[in-house]
Amino acid sequence: MPWWKSFRGGLFMSKDPLRYFRQEAVELLELLSNGLLDLECEYSQATAAALLRHAHTLKGAARVVKLKDLADHVHSLEDLLENFRHQLPAQPTSLINQALRWLDRIQASLNQLSPDHAPTTRAVRSEDMAGQHVDPAEIQTLLGDVSQAYTRLGEMRVGASAWNEVAFLSTQPETGSEILEIARRQGRELQAQIEHLQSELRAMHQTVEQLRLQPLSSLYTSLQRSLRDAAQEAGISAQFLAQGPDVRLEEGTLRLVRAALVQAVRNAVAHGIEPAEQRRQLGKEPTGRVELKVERKGSWLWLTLSDDGRGVEAAALASAGSLEELLEGGVSTSRSVSQLSGRGVGMDVIRESAQRLGGELRLESQPEQGFHLHLRFPVQAASLPALRVRSRSRSLLLPLDCVLKVTHQESPELSELPGIGLAELLAWSGPTQDEKIQVLVSSAVGQAVLRVEAVDGMVQTLVHPLPRLAPAHPAISGAALDLEGRPELVLDPARLKNFGPAPKFQSQPDLVARILVVDDSLTTRILEQTILESRGFQVDLADSGEEALHKVLTREYDLFLVDAEMPGMSGFELIRQLRERPREKHIPIVMVSSLPRSEYAPAAFEAGAQGYHEKSQFDQEELVREIRRLLA
Repeated sequence: MPWWKSFRGGLFMSKDPLRYFRQEAVELLELLSNGLLDLECEYSQATAAALLRHAHTLKGAARVVKLKDLADHVHSLEDLLENFRHQLPAQPTSLINQALRWLDRIQASLNQLSPDHAPTTRAVRSEDMAGQHVDPAEIQTLLGDVSQAYTRLGEMRVGASAWNEVAFLSTQPETGSEILEIARRQGRELQAQIEHLQSELRAMHQTVEQLRLQPLSSLYTSLQRSLRDAAQEAGISAQFLAQGPDVRLEEGTLRLVRAALVQAVRNAVAHGIEPAEQRRQLGKEPTGRVELKVERKGSWLWLTLSDDGRGVEAAALASAGSLEELLEGGVSTSRSVSQLSGRGVGMDVIRESAQRLGGELRLESQPEQGFHLHLRFPVQAASLPALRVRSRSRSLLLPLDCVLKVTHQESPELSELPGIGLAELLAWSGPTQDEKIQVLVSSAVGQAVLRVEAVDGMVQTLVHPLPRLAPAHPAISGAALDLEGRPELVLDPARLKNFGPAPKFQSQPDLVARILVVDDSLTTRILEQTILESRGFQVDLADSGEEALHKVLTREYDLFLVDAEMPGMSGFELIRQLRERPREKHIPIVMVSSLPRSEYAPAAFEAGAQGYHEKSQFDQEELVREIRRLLA
């Protein structure tokens, strides 16, 4: 069985023997739910046959893992689906209702199978957004493996250089031509292996990053089901539609979006869509429409949920006060309390979700025409098609949906638009070249021109939000990590409200000193390196206390930045060991940690640190000032 592993003749069960069954069951339940809703809209023998196949597969899998009760539930579902095998039965809606209820029971049983008895699968009807099909910890581990493989790739490059050196030496008179030929052949083979491995690693890295996100479309079945159930309860008919790109979002973001949209769908039924006869009298189709429109604008996602119902009635709006007051909480436009509405709680749910997303809500009502709920929020981490541009030997990513045109030629219409060079905008220094390429972008003030030195093509990348300690221009919306873990900034033109150059620091020149950053977090290491190198310091990195002690054997440092909590040797122990070494006994050490300063700074000072900075309250200017003071 796939949940068992054999090793030297013995059998060992994995920590979660039902894990793969749950993953398969989640996929089959979604197929069953989609199929039932499709069958209700339009009967098809092919759809009915597919439903029976999915149910049979699920029942068989449940029996294999000895889940008799769940298998019996699926068997009851099969009995209902048999009515659709050859023709549309006499009362299809009643049968589909029963089938959906069986799906809910199966889902409830499935939710109890997780190791901690918490809902961890994507429920068809559950109010809580379920977890991913893939274990996030495994994804993180796989990303780490990719990074390690890329490190080995660097070692292979060193090997290739060594072979080239052999080839050079073999050209000397005292060496033979046979050595030259061997060296060249081995060098060519090694270089080919490097290029192949690099290509595979890049593809693997992109695929793994995509696994960390879930598609927005994964909510559509749940929204369609919520609309169907609410419409049946209200005695009306309605259909769900969605249009726009299928963006991928982090699970936490998706959970909040689902909570808001499910409530908005129910509100559309409770407050908007009229009964069929009333719709006919108004010249509308008897079946109401609830439509979700998805738009991606730079680092922001715009969701608009609209219905073609009555809108907010004038009398109800007068009672509530205004559309804006509906967002204040505890206000309802219903005349009475029902299962669907009347307590003013629904909009509270939507408002709270929007606040937790860091977004904005706007309501729009058209009498007898419909109601629109606009939700706009910044994407914390998402897959993004982007254009890579370069100036001053540095690259940067522009969200592709903000790029309108790229041209090498001057034109009257572009010359009339506001514009600026990328290097000037971000105050980049370095070898100066003409920024002749013009990138037409949509910004906060309309269309504008961004001038760059080069365009390196389009990439699909995973964009992460910048941590609080990261220095950034207001238009920088996040960063993407390349295969070697180096951040590449993402500039969102939609955030550009003016096209003036970035303010320059009026500060004293930095001392030329070498600093060792010790932190097990790749992001923290890179960001601290970025801060310090931008001020002129030389920076080395270590991901553990053990590696730091190894580095001090071969190089002298003027200051150490040390994390507190690291696997193996802690930062406190590293500081104590450094203080026992004659050379490092008096070298300044600053601890930068996520642990609260009030509780852990005394221990850091006792171990031998001269400074303590808490990551959650990190101030880069304060850190640089302290480093200057300690080095002076």
